[in-house]
Amino acid sequence: MEVRSRAFAGLWSLRVLVLSDSGIQLLQLEAFYSLSFLEKLDMSRKKLCRLPLDFSHSLPSVRELRLDHNTLEWLEVSSLEKLDLSHNHTFCTQEPSGAGLACATSTSMPTSWELCAMVPCPCCPS
Repeated sequence: MEVRSRAFAGLWSLRVLVLSDSGIQLLQLEAFYSLSFLEKLDMSRKKLCRLPLDFSHSLPSVRELRLDHNTLEWLEVSSLEKLDLSHNHTFCTQEPSGAGLACATSTSMPTSWELCAMVPCPCCPS
């Protein structure tokens, strides 16, 4: 199952979106187009191993992001207050320094997480 480009067009005033346990495995580029007021996004308990390149830029107002229980290995982060990445693979950020994670006031990282350079995801096709 996938979320197609502009799937939520017209829902511009949406503040909370819960997509947990929905079977979604793929998010297309611009999947969250027009959700400029979205504050909380829950995409936990999926089989996501990759997010679209425009993910953090397309959600400028998101302050709480739940991505726990996925198979993510990489995320470009933006200014978040709460970030849950627990129960994912070894975790990488776009910035090897981890500077992007410093803005989150509450984080839950994988048990054995480490910041590293971007690596290809072995579970996803190239």
